[in-house]
Amino acid sequence: MATITGATKIITRIKPWPFAIAVFGVALALFSFINLGSTITPLAGLNEQIVDDLTRSASLPGDEHLKLLAELRQRQEQALAGKPAEPFAWARLAYLRLATEGNAEDAFAALRLSDLVSPDEPRQLPERALMWRQLRAAEDEDQQAYQAVLWQKAFRLQRDATWKLAAQHGITAEIGQALRDDPALSEEWKAYEAEPR
Repeated sequence: MATITGATKIITRIKPWPFAIAVFGVALALFSFINLGSTITPLAGLNEQIVDDLTRSASLPGDEHLKLLAELRQRQEQALAGKPAEPFAWARLAYLRLATEGNAEDAFAALRLSDLVSPDEPRQLPERALMWRQLRAAEDEDQQAYQAVLWQKAFRLQRDATWKLAAQHGITAEIGQALRDDPALSEEWKAYEAEPR
C-alpha cells in the first residue's frame, strides 16, 4: 500500500478591487493622522506665540514696538492661511493691520471675517463692537447700521465687560442709543447708568 506524503497548500484568492480599496483607505487614514499631527499643532502654537509677543510688544520702545507689530502681522496672516476659522486671529489681524499700515479698509476686512467666522463669540463681542465703531469710515451704510446689533449682542452676552469698555471710552450714551431697539436691554443699560459698576 502506498502512502502519500507531502505538504498540502491552501491558496486563498484575494479579490483585487476590494483589497486595493482597503489599502487605499488605510493609506488615507495614515496620511490624515500625519497631517493632523504635523500642521494643526504648530498653527495653534503659532497663534499662542503671537498673543505672547503682542503682549510683550507693549513694553518695547516706539521703533522696536512697530517693527515687532509688522512682523506679527505677517505671522498672523500665515497662521490664518493654514487655519482660517479662528475669530480671535482675524480680530488680531485687524488690529495689527491698522497699527502697522493705518489701512482701515484692510483692517475692517479682517474684522468682518472675525464676525463671519464667529458672530456670537461672547469673549470677543465688546472689543469687536468697539473696533467696528473705530473703523466706521471704512464701512458702508449697512455695515454702519450693524453697529447697533453688535452693541446689543455684546451687552446681552457680556454686560459688565461692555459697560466697563463703554465707560472707559466715554461712549455710554451712544451705546444706550444703540440699545433702544431692545426695551429690556435698554432698561438694564439705564440701571447701569444709574449705578455704575
